[in-house]
Amino acid sequence: MASHGDDGIQDDAIRAQLQTLILELLHKRAESSTMCPSEAPRALEPTNWRPLMETTREVARQMAVDGLIEFTQRGKVVDPQGPLRGPLRLRLSRKASTASS
Repeated sequence: MASHGDDGIQDDAIRAQLQTLILELLHKRAESSTMCPSEAPRALEPTNWRPLMETTREVARQMAVDGLIEFTQRGKVVDPQGPLRGPLRLRLSRKASTASS
């Protein structure tokens, strides 16, 4: 893959891929399961995933604001727009999974 973020179209494509990967990875798990945010960029770029982490956090934050997923910390939902420190996990939004059932 070329350098990340040097082109708006490429950046949009990466963001779309990350969003799709996050949803795919979460849908493959039990409804109550969570994932580490780094799993999506690792799936996209196994040998060069670290440069994608900031974009992954941005994508995940927007997905949480949109109600698709939730950020959890120590098993509790945390505000995606608040200060996020320490280890975070992602899970499907309880609201979204209830609506799709």
